[in-house]
Amino acid sequence: MADKELTKEQVSRFYLAIKRLQHAEEAVRSARAILDAREQNVEDLRQSIDSMIVFAGGAGGKLDLANGLITFEDDGEE
Repeated sequence: MADKELTKEQVSRFYLAIKRLQHAEEAVRSARAILDAREQNVEDLRQSIDSMIVFAGGAGGKLDLANGLITFEDDGEE
């Protein structure tokens, strides 16, 4: 029976290993949350660009994505 008992050192090592795993788990959760937020930002940006393209095209304008501008040619009408 004495062979199956854990020493204080073994218990301490197990405890530290469990704590390390808990910290690693928390780090993974945090990283996932950051990635999810970035994916949402990318999707929001795509939708904004799509909206600008539709607006520019529908209003006879030109979209300059490099500078973030929508320009309209002056056709002389008021």
